[in-house]
Amino acid sequence: MRLQFIVFGVLITLVSTVLWVFSQNVSSGYVVKTDDGYVKVVQLPLDPLFPLTEEQKEEALKKAARSRDGQHFALPIVNEKLGSSYKFGERVRIYWRGEPILDKRKQEYVEQTLFIMR
Repeated sequence: MRLQFIVFGVLITLVSTVLWVFSQNVSSGYVVKTDDGYVKVVQLPLDPLFPLTEEQKEEALKKAARSRDGQHFALPIVNEKLGSSYKFGERVRIYWRGEPILDKRKQEYVEQTLFIMR
């Protein structure tokens, strides 16, 4: 009888974890700016036939930093507690929920950021 409860508990935990993972959004891109508790991330187009050189990538990221392209992700509490910092051009993967919010300048902000991973 006790073994059944343990198996049931493990199954519930696994199902909950799977549902939680599939209910979140995942974005990846390059950090172009960090300020006021937000990280601005942009995606670069990938062309397998003509990949960008490091110089082209850096120029594209600098241009994106000045533009309205990209999304601003709130720094999650987990990353703040871990003391995470992000540098220009660093590739990150972001786990988040909800919908992006547009501000007056037509820039997207995501408030429900769960975790930012390098």
